[in-house]
Amino acid sequence: MLQAQVADVQARGATLQTGGRRLPGPGNWFAATVFSNVDHSMTLKNEESFGPVIGIQKVPGDDEAVRLMNDTRYGLTAGVCTPDEGRARRLPAQVNTGSAYWNCCDRVSPRLPWSGRGDSGVGLTLSIYGIQIFTRPKAWPRLRCHALSAFSAGWHSLCISSCVQAGMFQGGACVFSSRSGP
Repeated sequence: MLQAQVADVQARGATLQTGGRRLPGPGNWFAATVFSNVDHSMTLKNEESFGPVIGIQKVPGDDEAVRLMNDTRYGLTAGVCTPDEGRARRLPAQVNTGSAYWNCCDRVSPRLPWSGRGDSGVGLTLSIYGIQIFTRPKAWPRLRCHALSAFSAGWHSLCISSCVQAGMFQGGACVFSSRSGP
């Protein structure tokens, strides 16, 4: 996939600054690759790479940068490189992405949720929210009929009678869950 993206941007006139090739040896290693003069029609700007390949595209201003960053079906991460903290806060807030970075990329923290938007994934990992994804809550409602007597004597009698018929009258109280209740 990385080779195809490199071939596409080169064929469309991007300038290779460094890298652009597989590294020798066992495994699937690819050199850190930087292209300049990339435009939004190239696959490198429109597809996820999941490799050490980046394209730099000049834009006339922040509004156009945000528009182009949002013009994708993906949204895993975005980054803004600037010494201006105001811009660093303003621009990523406008980008539809799961994670946003200032002067860095992919600095994952176990305290923060790692998620994507659009076709970059469903769900998330890390943080308390990520841990909750791997849990399966269980509803275990318990209803003790004697506690309901304050609501109405009629309801209480119906509850006790249903519990007795269902064989769930235990220790002077009717105990049932949503799976076994009368």
